[in-house]
Amino acid sequence: RFLKLVRVRYGDDVPMTRECAWYDLTLAPEMEQWQEQQSTYELLTQRCGVRLAHAEQTIEAILSSAEEQACFGFAQPQPCLLLKRKTYSVSHQLAEYVEGTFRGDAYVYRVRLNA
Repeated sequence: RFLKLVRVRYGDDVPMTRECAWYDLTLAPEMEQWQEQQSTYELLTQRCGVRLAHAEQTIEAILSSAEEQACFGFAQPQPCLLLKRKTYSVSHQLAEYVEGTFRGDAYVYRVRLNA
């Protein structure tokens, strides 16, 4: 069983990202009690006792879907960034899977690379 949460995050009353997240309820059954104001990570770690170890994330360019166009107020498909993240517990179990679509007209990613 999985819990699916769909959230829209705003900046200055403008929808900036639409996130779909799935949580394994066999690993963290208390996630079913999540309230909109709560941090999912706080609930996972404090109430569910899940210790997070690491995450793997990809970033790719896409055109917005009909759902994202409606969310962001786009009249037609627009460039967006799609972030996909798998977060694992210390016991190597997949605790969270997230797909977040970020407006292409509002985000810049900066990465520092060390030699």
